[in-house]
Order: sequence, then C-alpha cells, then structure tokens
Amino acid sequence: MRFTGSGEDVKGCFKILQWNCDHLMAKKVELEALLEEKNIDVALIQETKLRKEDAVVKVRGYEVVRKDRRREGMSIKARGGGLITLVKRGLQYQVMKVDEEIEKGGLRCNA
Repeated sequence: MRFTGSGEDVKGCFKILQWNCDHLMAKKVELEALLEEKNIDVALIQETKLRKEDAVVKVRGYEVVRKDRRREGMSIKARGGGLITLVKRGLQYQVMKVDEEIEKGGLRCNA
C-alpha cells in the first residue's frame, strides 16, 4: 500500500484509512501492521466478506463497528460485501442510525 502527500502529522487532524480489503480475515495481520505503522485513528474497511455467524472480529487497540451484508435469497455459504469501521480506543464516537435497506454505516467522532 502506498501513501502520498506531505507525510507530516497535522495537529488536531485524524488519520483515516479507507481500504477495500477483499476478505478481512485473510488480511487481518496486514491490516494490524498498517494501523500500527501509520498510527491510524479511524479505518473504514469495505468488502470484509464476513457473515453474521463468523467470529467476533477483534483488532488490537481499536473498537470495532461491524455491518455484515444481508443475505436474503443468497446461498448460506455466500460471502460478499460487509463493512467494518475501526476507531482507536480512547476516541469518543457514536454510531449513527442509518437506513438498513442498503449496505452503509456511519459514526460521529468527537475531536
């Protein structure tokens, strides 16, 4: 993964990572290393491909807000979609209520 920009920390700014991971459990070690190396505050992860019966996801140093894809009409084994938002422990946040019909999530962070 390549990062561009000044590379300087800006006081008072969050470091936010957005990543289409294409199956979280296959890349969890890579994700944890990246979070630590770049000191990420909030990570927005798409295509987790988790199902509600999969184990609870734990990421060292982060609170996990998870939204799995609804699978009505899909095979019981089907995987796809899914969102996880990781918020560094110690940051205050609130999960926002959003429309349940489509795959989306939201949260509000306090600076």
